[in-house]
Amino acid sequence: MNGRFVLGAALLLGVGLLASAAFWGSQAPKKDPPAPPAPAPAAPPAGGASGQEAASPSAPGPVERPPPTTPSQIEYDELRRKYAGAVLHGGQKAKQEKARRMVDDFQKFIDKYPETEEALDAMHLMGVNYQAELILNQPEKAIEIWKRMRGVARKLGKTEQEVSALRMLSFTWREMNRDDDELAAHREILALPLSEEDKKQVQARIHALENLRVGKKPIPFPPTVADLEGNPISLDDLTGKIVLIDFWSSEVPQCLGDLEYKKEAYKKFKDRGFEIISISLEMERPALKNILEDYRVTWPQYFNKKCPGWNNDLLQLYTVHRIPMTFLIDRKGIMRYKNPPGGDLPVLVQKLVEEP
Repeated sequence: MNGRFVLGAALLLGVGLLASAAFWGSQAPKKDPPAPPAPAPAAPPAGGASGQEAASPSAPGPVERPPPTTPSQIEYDELRRKYAGAVLHGGQKAKQEKARRMVDDFQKFIDKYPETEEALDAMHLMGVNYQAELILNQPEKAIEIWKRMRGVARKLGKTEQEVSALRMLSFTWREMNRDDDELAAHREILALPLSEEDKKQVQARIHALENLRVGKKPIPFPPTVADLEGNPISLDDLTGKIVLIDFWSSEVPQCLGDLEYKKEAYKKFKDRGFEIISISLEMERPALKNILEDYRVTWPQYFNKKCPGWNNDLLQLYTVHRIPMTFLIDRKGIMRYKNPPGGDLPVLVQKLVEEP
């Protein structure tokens, strides 16, 4: 398992259940719509490895649906009952074995009923299990599933499922740091019918992907950004310095582990023009100050008391979905490295310091 946070099983399964519930909702009587989903928590649970992921949508409550009548509905209903909650319980090896049996059975079902709504739902759940590192950890296989699901959804005229497949595809590309592929997927999403809120979110992510790229200048900070003492923080004012933009939280073990590499680089190169700007996702300012004292962190920190945690305005501007997340900027204000491993930081900073 790599040191960087990768998506945990619980998050993907939550997304999978959400889409699956939406599918079954389309089969339910119109007079009894499902209850609305519970609001997502303000701060996410710890991730599957050592990082943290932005909160995922909560799955809706049980959806009432009529008894299955067609052969595909009957067989799929039996499959869902057979594997309900299968990968949520037991040890790691047991979960993986159950997941393998499940995707094999779902694949047989899809081969038998390739262009049905039940096949779309089965593809989604298969992709979820292939994607999750704590289950099967085969993202390339998940990509195949999302692409096939998108094709079937388009053929059946199921726009909601097509959008869902593209969202999961873009998410998989994001986890693999494939920015160009993720950008292409978001542009395809934007071409489909969306609510105004969904459209704004997709447009924000496209804007971030187009601008937060190696070789380009990062998105400027709003003028309200300041450190804990109230001193303004502007990337323009830092031109001529090497800057690490660092999104972090003390609740994430990976972030705490990376502190040592940052402290090492800061001690060695601060006097040679290296600066760190950390964006803290702590919920309380006093808690952040205590952490900084305990770990002897001295570089500037940005904390927004009006929008703490995952609601931080810079996090939203940069569309950060997991932490730690870092961007290393050279003296000309150009992004040179995006999310490098923490252990590589001292070497990378030295490289930039020594550039003419």
